[in-house]
Amino acid sequence: MAARSVKAIKPYTAEVREEAIRRFREEHVALSLPPVVVVIAALDEEESLGGVLEGIAPEACGLEVGTLVVDDGSTDRTSDVARDHGVQVARLQRNCGHGIALRVGYPPAREYGAR
Repeated sequence: MAARSVKAIKPYTAEVREEAIRRFREEHVALSLPPVVVVIAALDEEESLGGVLEGIAPEACGLEVGTLVVDDGSTDRTSDVARDHGVQVARLQRNCGHGIALRVGYPPAREYGAR
């Protein structure tokens, strides 16, 4: 039986993840998100994020659609571009990887209204 390769989790991941979720909750106490929320993990996507956000339909199957960008420790203006497009942003202070970034976005999306 072949051994599976297991990707090591960066030692700071849990702390950075929890801090990002905590900050998002503190900044958005009264936030109400629509029933459908697109969660986007982004790392240094300043140049392309705007086009992606503009391509998201405002409604799907009769339900309003919102967007939450999780900035995975970008060193450019990724968070600013997202905010300039009117979407919510959760920001990891360090890069933790795509999967971790998505897992930062899911709990707040559900807590604030996504079904």
